Amino acid sequence: LYPFFLHDLSQNGERLSHVSDAPIVFSIFGVLLVAIAVADVRGGRMDAKHVALLGVLSGVNAVLRLPGALAGASLMFILPILCGYAFGPRFGFLLGASSMAASGAITGGIGPWLPFQMWALGWVGGGAGIVKTLTRGKIPLVALALYGWVAGIAFGVIINLWFWPFLRGASDVSWTPGAPAGTAAVHYWRFYALTSLAWDSARALVNVILLLSIGRPLLRVLIRFGDRFTVSWAPPTDPLGSSMDA
Repeated sequence: LYPFFLHDLSQNGERLSHVSDAPIVFSIFGVLLVAIAVADVRGGRMDAKHVALLGVLSGVNAVLRLPGALAGASLMFILPILCGYAFGPRFGFLLGASSMAASGAITGGIGPWLPFQMWALGWVGGGAGIVKTLTRGKIPLVALALYGWVAGIAFGVIINLWFWPFLRGASDVSWTPGAPAGTAAVHYWRFYALTSLAWDSARALVNVILLLSIGRPLLRVLIRFGDRFTVSWAPPTDPLGSSMDA
């Protein structure tokens, strides 16, 4: 949200936006991801099996980026959403962020935009876990399909902010230094509606179609894995105790 509150910013064009600070953001974000995983392991929220699953799914989701985007649609959103719902928001966030980083390395998509894509896809996965909390596990596919639509639009809204303040162009759709937050929001909405809304709507529609068509069997498999990963410890009992007392 920084474009809506800054009063001055060098207008260097999209090509030079975040060239100097993106590597720093990427490095800090990478350290934080490792710290989150370590904290989850030490806190008992994750074990070796969850870490291994996270690594495998991150690789799988990174490969799903290879087919490319068709009118904004991408296969990378489904696994973070389903895993965030099945394993919780922290796991979904880690999967979204780490798989986006891996996909950048695989496809050559490493640039100043990558840390912001990692944040955004991480939020997509984490938000699915919050959906489960809000719906209390009821009608998961309908809730996830609706969330997939919202996430498809929200991802584009967030990502555009990484370069929008650096663009030159018409003042009524561009960022203007010193403009109030409300004026900046109106300008950004005009820019988004003209350049990205149709593109992101295609992504949102494909998310809904995929979640409704293949979401149920995938979610069933993930939940089954989650149940097998959960171990409950209880004090030992004497199976003959009740009969002996009787």
